[in-house]
Amino acid sequence: MSSVPKPTFEIDVDPIMRGTIASEAILVGFKDTVVRGYGIVVGLKGTGSRMMPAEVRAMLLQELARREISDSVKGMGMSPERFLNSDDIAAVVIEGIIPPGATRDSKFDVRVFAVPGSGTTSLEGGRLWTADLRSGPLLAGSRQATILAEAKGPLLINPFAPVACGGGDVDRLSGRILDGGRVLKDMPLRLRLA
Repeated sequence: MSSVPKPTFEIDVDPIMRGTIASEAILVGFKDTVVRGYGIVVGLKGTGSRMMPAEVRAMLLQELARREISDSVKGMGMSPERFLNSDDIAAVVIEGIIPPGATRDSKFDVRVFAVPGSGTTSLEGGRLWTADLRSGPLLAGSRQATILAEAKGPLLINPFAPVACGGGDVDRLSGRILDGGRVLKDMPLRLRLA
């Protein structure tokens, strides 16, 4: 006589749900995925900054080379290093939330803000160059997670959002890109049986 295998975990459900899939399995992957990355905002007309952490500068130089942007920068008569030293660009942090079950090429909004400690005075009128987004903590270098999404597009600065520290002025160091994020791989939902 064969015995019935014992479940690896028990699911506590309402009596009305007993005998249904909800009493035998859980849904995995039904959480938002927060993604982050570093990027470059261009077109700032002198309100950007050359100041940025050394590890962020090194990572952005690698990104310029990997995306072959450094070739077009050299075509404009400047080196990638000189490009990053311009006050017309700013190093930024990008954050977004990928919804559960998102499929490849799904769009989502992203928030962009100046790298803390930089001398950037405004991101208004800027455009984010294509940047990679990863889950987990924001890191620069080889310890980064797998790329899940990318972001790009013109920044929208909310003229009605005052600075969080109590000032009455508009926060020009952060903005949004509506539908600026694009999912690069499916985010599947799975049923895990007990």
